[in-house]
Amino acid sequence: MKFSMSSCSGRLQATAVLLATIVLTASGAVSATASDEPPAAQNDHAMGSTLRDHESADQKVFSIQSTESALAVPAGVRGMDVSSHQGVVDWTKAAASGAKFAYVKASEGTAYRNPYFQAQYSGAASAGMLHGAYHFALPNASSGAAQANYFLQSGAAWTPDGKTLPALLDLEYSP
Repeated sequence: MKFSMSSCSGRLQATAVLLATIVLTASGAVSATASDEPPAAQNDHAMGSTLRDHESADQKVFSIQSTESALAVPAGVRGMDVSSHQGVVDWTKAAASGAKFAYVKASEGTAYRNPYFQAQYSGAASAGMLHGAYHFALPNASSGAAQANYFLQSGAAWTPDGKTLPALLDLEYSP
């Protein structure tokens, strides 16, 4: 059997579109033209950001946002979730502090792209970190297929280089 990277790339894109469509459809996504959220709030989502609003008081103790928690840093591989909220990142410092990977927000819904995405994505790679991209889903705003296609157009391409992580779909609480 002959295997080519071009056919693999096409299959990966088709698989990503299909997976996102299935996930968003199963979550109750409906076709619409705009999010119920104001545009200013749409681009401020990072992985887990909307879940914090729905956690109980006990769960919030474990939130990474808690600065008063006396919990030790858990064992394992350290990584980062980066979005436009972080802006310009000092990747050399992040890697020196122990970060081994980063997931960078590329897009949200079908109307927002992280303006820092390319710099953040390539910055993590330049620092020797594993890196991947994620899409923040807005299931109430548009179809899964539309959002998957938008994500694929964001420049978040997976490459078989041993350093690029698979793309992620950030699917959180949704009205």
